[in-house]
Amino acid sequence: MPFTTDSRPRPTAVAARPPLQGRSLGVVGALALAAGVVAVVTATQLWDYDVHDLHVRVLDSASRRSYTHALSTLAFLAAAAAGALALWRGVRERRGSWHAATWLFAFLLVDNVTRIHEHVPHWPVVYLPILLAVSAALLVLSAGSDQQRLVVVGLGLLMSSLVIHVVGPSAIDALGWSPLSWQYQVKVALKEGLELAGWVVMVPVLLRLATGATAPRRA
Repeated sequence: MPFTTDSRPRPTAVAARPPLQGRSLGVVGALALAAGVVAVVTATQLWDYDVHDLHVRVLDSASRRSYTHALSTLAFLAAAAAGALALWRGVRERRGSWHAATWLFAFLLVDNVTRIHEHVPHWPVVYLPILLAVSAALLVLSAGSDQQRLVVVGLGLLMSSLVIHVVGPSAIDALGWSPLSWQYQVKVALKEGLELAGWVVMVPVLLRLATGATAPRRA
């Protein structure tokens, strides 16, 4: 009996797929999210100023009882918890940076709750090295991963907030605006909104780094 060619398609080997990575924000998405956070903080601040004469403390971003302060406190707690999680998981690569980030965020959490910095003269001078140390640790932890650009965005937002905090009062005085003016309220909203936006971008990044849910950075 003559041999015949089997025309049926034969199954081909399927390459194994890499484990799925959780999707994260791109730079554009992070900037859009940050803009939304700043817009909300500005709107609530001006609404409290115009309608309630800043009597609704939960809306006044300059108040310790504001929702922005509460969310920033939760962000410090989440960041410190992410570092503790990474150390508990026994991460060995860049372990020193994880230790530094964890303890620095723990300090920032305690300070945000107790307001220690209010009793330190020229506290921005003290705060700046802490922020630089946090920045260095986060840049080391995210180096070579798809989260590196988001870390840069988050740090840029935090640095912008610090700049407004330092130079804002002098600029307000130079322009002759009163602390009771709406321009001053915009300054408060921008400072607090940029800070909150920075943490909103950074905390998910830290959680992804802590759990290993990252991918190599694309060229």
